[in-house]
Amino acid sequence: MPGPTTIPASGGTVVTYVHVRDDLSGFGVWPDEGFSGVSVSFAWPRYEGILETTGWVPELVAGDALDGTWKIETTFPASDPAGRYSLEYVSAYDRAENGGPMDRAELEARGWEFGFTELPWVVGPRRDRLSGV
Repeated sequence: MPGPTTIPASGGTVVTYVHVRDDLSGFGVWPDEGFSGVSVSFAWPRYEGILETTGWVPELVAGDALDGTWKIETTFPASDPAGRYSLEYVSAYDRAENGGPMDRAELEARGWEFGFTELPWVVGPRRDRLSGV
């Protein structure tokens, strides 16, 4: 899962591609996805909580509903804390509601380690986070 190693303090979008395969019911494409879905979740710095995929519906970009690659965009606004974000979960549920999440330990055991750092704001005499001046 290639991606940026940093995003600016002003925020940014992380794009994740997930390849999933299901030989029976498959994964639906919006608006006909039913209960199926593909998602990613990131841990905030200092484990202040989990940020679910936000802003965009996963998009099938290669393959088909039975064997395809999904593009997931997660937006991190400037209001999110600066620091290291790590991938916590990758989840996939097919149309029959089979599947589930793979947590960080399972992902690392398979050789996945993905994260990035949101850079801190630079505070100076004429620039601060609240006014942006």
